Amino acid sequence: MWRLGLTCLLLFVPSVAFAEPGVGDPVYGATLKRGTTEFEARYGPLTGGSDDRKDGLTLEAEYAFSERLAAAVLVETAREPGGWRTVQSTSIEAI
Repeated sequence: MWRLGLTCLLLFVPSVAFAEPGVGDPVYGATLKRGTTEFEARYGPLTGGSDDRKDGLTLEAEYAFSERLAAAVLVETAREPGGWRTVQSTSIEAI
């Protein structure tokens, strides 16, 4: 019985997440309007304080080809403390 209690205790003990947080994902609406073009920029600090902050910037361009299909191009960038902004990834998505 004590093993079951110890196992349950270890399963619910809070732990630290070592992954960097992202800038955030967009929330898509339930419908699309054909011919709609959207441009979006998402910015936010990832780690560190005001002196040694790493930040991220995501740029997105999206076009709705029909009421059921939209395509988007994303460019994700990051800036290390005291450094230049660099492109981390580029992607194409269909929604």
